[in-house]
Amino acid sequence: MATAQPRSNVLGQVLMQALQGSGGPSSQGAGELGRFLLRPEELPGYQMGGEFTYMGAADSPAAARVFVQMDAAQVGRILIALAVQPSAELLPQIRQQLGAGVSDREAEMLARDLGVQRVEVSQPRGLGEQAVAVRMRLEPGMTPTGRGGQMEGIFWLRNNRLLTLMSVYAEGTMGPDLRELAGIMDRRAQGS
Repeated sequence: MATAQPRSNVLGQVLMQALQGSGGPSSQGAGELGRFLLRPEELPGYQMGGEFTYMGAADSPAAARVFVQMDAAQVGRILIALAVQPSAELLPQIRQQLGAGVSDREAEMLARDLGVQRVEVSQPRGLGEQAVAVRMRLEPGMTPTGRGGQMEGIFWLRNNRLLTLMSVYAEGTMGPDLRELAGIMDRRAQGS
C-alpha cells in the first residue's frame, strides 16, 4: 500500500523541474503543448532563451519556453512558461493541491525542498479553474546576477492542463506582471 505524499510535492516537482530540468528525455522545440505558452512578441525587452519538451512527474508530457532579459550584459531577469499535460495519476493530485491551497506547513516544506527561507502563497482569482501563486525570497547566488532576489510563480489548471509562469529577478528590480501574462496563456488554453 502506497503512503500518501505531502501535497506540496506537486508544486515542488514542477518548480524543481522548471529550474533544474527533468530527468526525462527532452527535445528542442515546444511541441504540441507549446501553443499554450507565451510567445517572444508578447514579451518586449526579453529574448528567447530556449524551448524544449520533457517528460515530467508521473510520465506527464511538458513543454517550456525560457525568456531572458539582459541587464548590463548579463542576465537580469528570467521568465519560464510551462504547460504540462498531467497523467491520469497526477491530475487528481494537482486538482486537490490547487483547490485546497497551500497551508503554512506545506509552504515551509516547499521552502525546505527548494532551499529558500520563506514561501508566501496566495490564490489568485479569475485564472483557470484553480490557481495558486507563490513568491519566495532568494538568497545571494540563487539569481542570475548572483545577488539576492525574488522568484514568483503562478500555477493553474485549465482544461486539465497545468499551466505555470515563473519569474526570477534580482533584488531592487521589478519582475513582469505575471497575472497579466498568465491571462494570455489562460485564454489560449480556454479556447482549446
